[in-house]
Amino acid sequence: MSYNGGSSTVTGVDFEAWIVAEFLSKAILDDSISVKPQAKIIKNINGKEDKPLIEDVVVFRKDNIEFYDCKYRAPKAGQWTFARLKEHGVLDRLKKQYLKTPSYKLFFATGSPCPLIDEGFRRSASSETVFEARTGIKKGGYEIEWDKTKEYLGFTDKEMIGFTKRVELHQVNLKNLKEGIIPRLMDKITQVDSLPVLLKNLAEEAAGRGERITQGKIIDYLKKNGITPRSPLGTDEIIRDFKIASATLSNIKSTIGRKHHIPRDKTRRLIEWVETTSDEKKAACLIGAMGIGKTVITHDLCKELQNKSIPVLGIKTDH
Repeated sequence: MSYNGGSSTVTGVDFEAWIVAEFLSKAILDDSISVKPQAKIIKNINGKEDKPLIEDVVVFRKDNIEFYDCKYRAPKAGQWTFARLKEHGVLDRLKKQYLKTPSYKLFFATGSPCPLIDEGFRRSASSETVFEARTGIKKGGYEIEWDKTKEYLGFTDKEMIGFTKRVELHQVNLKNLKEGIIPRLMDKITQVDSLPVLLKNLAEEAAGRGERITQGKIIDYLKKNGITPRSPLGTDEIIRDFKIASATLSNIKSTIGRKHHIPRDKTRRLIEWVETTSDEKKAACLIGAMGIGKTVITHDLCKELQNKSIPVLGIKTDH
């Protein structure tokens, strides 16, 4: 049977893939983030190919690991109560994960409000003693649902407080999530408009393979689909760095080429012409195409004439 928040809801499947896509967009900017969507394959009743259902998401960060249990919306577009969390297995899955990996940060990701976790759990999570926790949840009006949750999970007061310290609500506005991906990466990659859908597709493909997605895998996937990273520096920053580097180099004494000089035959022939011609009013005009070496030849000629104490007037010009 299909119901809001249930595994057979098509929008719910998309919701979970979009959550992964958002994390992937952040991983493009931070190589310490990697994501592993955990899924099962569901049969498509319309005859189309089977599709992976992302049931939960594990996000690996530099300093911690996060587990996300995903449900699109509460039934009848309402809010998540203890009864609904119990009915849809959310509490059981969070407890199972908590006992398996007590160091993980656990999140219930949903598009609907969940006051019990968002406010009730938060009140006890900030407490250091049972008395302090009891006072806080009673004052907030969450004592009844908090106790029902504790009894259902089989926790003592102290164990329940420890559980609430690890569990948080991750409420998602799907529209804002989708629209936030492009601005985040607009200056970082090319063809950014097609990025959200590609990241969602990658999430579903990786989920079907049980694959952990790293920054390198994301970039490789995007390159295969015609999207490449831009320079991490803006044009102004690149120009600024060139200027700084140039200023630094200008203060370094250059010795390039000073000990190596290739004499040119044209220079030798001009020197011979000066020394062997008797006409005192003689003049020579050296003509050549751009880049042929006129400057080098005239420089060497003047230097050699100076060494021989032969007076000369030389003019170098470019049209």
